[in-house]
Amino acid sequence: MEYHKTVLLHETVEALNIESSGVYVDLTFGGGGHSKEALSKLDSNGKLIAFDQDESALVNSIDDNRFQLIRQNFETASHMIGLIIEAPLEGNTEAFMHGEANPDCSN
Repeated sequence: MEYHKTVLLHETVEALNIESSGVYVDLTFGGGGHSKEALSKLDSNGKLIAFDQDESALVNSIDDNRFQLIRQNFETASHMIGLIIEAPLEGNTEAFMHGEANPDCSN
C-alpha cells in the first residue's frame, strides 16, 4: 500500500522537543515519515517505538536498532511500552495526546 505524503513533518517532530537519548513513540506509524525524521534526531542511546495494526505498514519498517515496530493498535501502547522500557517517555507528549502536534493523527 502506498501511503500519503507525510504532512507537517518538521513541525510535528519539532513539537516533540527531542532529546537525543530519549525514548519516543509513534502511535500511527503508517508510512513511517514522522518516525524516520524523529530517528534522525536520536543518538545511539535513543529509542523509537512505533505502533500500527495494519499489515501494509510493515513494508515501511525501518532497519535501525533504535527502532521497534509493534503490529498492534495504539490502544495497547501503554501496556506494551511498559513491557519494553522502564524509562519515561521524553518530549512534548501533551501535544500528541491532544492532537496539537499532528492534527490529522497520521503520517
